[in-house]
This record gives sequence, C-alpha cells and structure tokens, in this order.
Amino acid sequence: MGSEDARADGERGRLSQGLASIRPTLYDGPRMAEEDDAPSRKARVFVVDDDEAIVRVLERLLRAEHEMFAATSAAAALTRLSGDEDFDLILCDVTMPHKNGVELYRELCVVNPALARKLVFLTGGGLGARVNDFLSSTEVPVIEKPFTPQGLRDRVRELVNRKLQ
Repeated sequence: MGSEDARADGERGRLSQGLASIRPTLYDGPRMAEEDDAPSRKARVFVVDDDEAIVRVLERLLRAEHEMFAATSAAAALTRLSGDEDFDLILCDVTMPHKNGVELYRELCVVNPALARKLVFLTGGGLGARVNDFLSSTEVPVIEKPFTPQGLRDRVRELVNRKLQ
C-alpha cells in the first residue's frame, strides 16, 4: 500500500466520520395551501337523493374530504334530520317521488331550522314553474347537474367552509 492509498483511506475515514455526525432532515415537499386551511375534522355531509347511483357517486367523490351519510327518500331524511344529529351540509335532490326536495326543506325549516340553513339543492333542471320560482326566491344554494367531479368537490368545500363560519 503506497502513501497515496494511505492518504485516500485517511480522507475516506474523515469523510465518513463527518457524515456520521450529519442528522438527516425529512422533507415532505412543499405544503399546499389546502393542507394548511383544512379543517381539523372531516365535515359531515348528508345526501338526500332517490337515485341510489347518484348517492354512490356523491359518496365516492366526496368521502376523501367529508364524512358521508345518506337517505334515499325525503321521508327517511326528515326522520334522521329531525333528531339530535348534526350535519355540516345537506345535499338534497329537488326532484324526488312522494315528497320533493322543496317540501323536505319546508318541513325541515319547522322541525330543525338550524339544519335547514345547511341545505343545498341538487338539480338537473327541467323543473316546473313553481319550483323554479321557489329556487329563485330563496337563498338556498343550488348545485346544477351535471357537474364535474372537481367542480363538485370545490363547490362543496366552499359551501362547507361558508356554513361553518
């Protein structure tokens, strides 16, 4: 072993000793604004729609950010919403058999006004004049179908944040 080899081994030894004293710092990447602004708990979102396929789609699209609950009739929803349970947002289809979303909203205003203020209508259009008049005369938000997945997530996030303030 020549003097050059000995010197290289000595430098490697000092280098490895120096590296041993360096503590690794974990870096998860830049934080997104949404992460910083995210609520400390998932919002509780209640879906009312007679179409089970729509309920499943809404649950699938929103469950990453929200705790999801559902009813497939206005009557079942009213029973659940009349109790002590609280929800941050209620997504309610306007057009349903037996009792429509407007009728559910009116009854909810009587039995649980605080929850009635958290209701948002879902509609695909094609509504009668009376329902259109009601929707235009009230401050209840409306989400139009069809919607894009990201458009729905953004709108629900906005409405949840507004209702929580």
